[in-house]
Amino acid sequence: MRSTGERDRAAALAVVERWQREAQALVPDPDGSLRVANAPELHERFITLTKRMASGSLQRSDVESLLSDLLSASGQEPLRVTSARQFFETYLEEKAKSRAVATALRYRAILLGFIEFLGTRADLPLAHLSSRDVQSFRDAELVRGVSSQSANMILKVLRGPFNRARRQGLLAVNPAEGVDFVGGEALARRAFTLDEMRAVLAVADWEWKGMILLGYYCGFRIQDAANLTYAEIDFERQVIRLRPKKERRDRVAKKTETVILPELREWLDANRRDPAQPLFPSFHGRYTGGQNGLSLAFRELLKKAGVKFVNLAESGSLRRFYDLGFHALRHSCVTHAANAGVPEEIRREHVGHASDVHRTYTHREVAVKQRAFADMPRLKNDPELDLWTTK
Repeated sequence: MRSTGERDRAAALAVVERWQREAQALVPDPDGSLRVANAPELHERFITLTKRMASGSLQRSDVESLLSDLLSASGQEPLRVTSARQFFETYLEEKAKSRAVATALRYRAILLGFIEFLGTRADLPLAHLSSRDVQSFRDAELVRGVSSQSANMILKVLRGPFNRARRQGLLAVNPAEGVDFVGGEALARRAFTLDEMRAVLAVADWEWKGMILLGYYCGFRIQDAANLTYAEIDFERQVIRLRPKKERRDRVAKKTETVILPELREWLDANRRDPAQPLFPSFHGRYTGGQNGLSLAFRELLKKAGVKFVNLAESGSLRRFYDLGFHALRHSCVTHAANAGVPEEIRREHVGHASDVHRTYTHREVAVKQRAFADMPRLKNDPELDLWTTK
């Protein structure tokens, strides 16, 4: 069984039987060379196909069938023919298990859109797709109104499955790599000023105040913050233990520890509840996007506070991209911490930007992190003012 690479006896026997059939197909000539046992049949099929070619009735499936049998007769693996549709659907099934939900959905939308765009070509062998197919799809999306960044994201997503196909021997080259990225300046959010954050806190209710503190002092994304429960807060060690929603699902489940800084600790102490309860009852489980999503609700709060934000997306783009939103609090955390002198590696670790290797070999004490953030600007102008009590 060792030589077959199989542990199961039945599976090993099946491999040996296949080897025997392939060996029998190769009959040695007196001079020691090998000849194919069914050569006359294969030769006759080849002649038949040349006649069909001359008459214009040759089918791709006939050629692939003959080529597959030729490979088998010569002791090689038969030809593997996988359609583009089959390959991408299988790829999506695997990615759904290994990627975060939001990422998997984004991959699915792009790849299914590509399959739909291909039309009948999606049922051709994967190897028949070319860079022209990829570029035509990207250009069609640009015409439809997606931004340059979204068009480049399409290319990045398509390169993934094509690279896998190349590693598996289904493709000689990656057709998506033959298409250049669209030029254009990358869109970037800015950090909130302290005055802007204070203005928002002044009009926020107790839940939004807590959300803002988590965004500013922990760099949490909106969905991670909204779905926190008190069970994820270690009041004794003064850390929050959570696995970010965006993290890949195929990685070993590992929660990150984020130190609780003073003003956030004040809010948590003022609004402490049963460990099984969510921090934000009206936000827990809500979608972030859409007309009733948390992202839009936060922008409404910015309007109420008189904080201006700008749509940076290109004219005609289907998707808007604002310079300020809840995610800008994550930028604010990093920016204001950097200006306060917090070392870069501690900032990266604090907001979850550190690499897996860096995180594995670095184990800092909570007190060390608290001292590092000691000079980070506070949001309360008056230290004695109670801003956090439930209203």
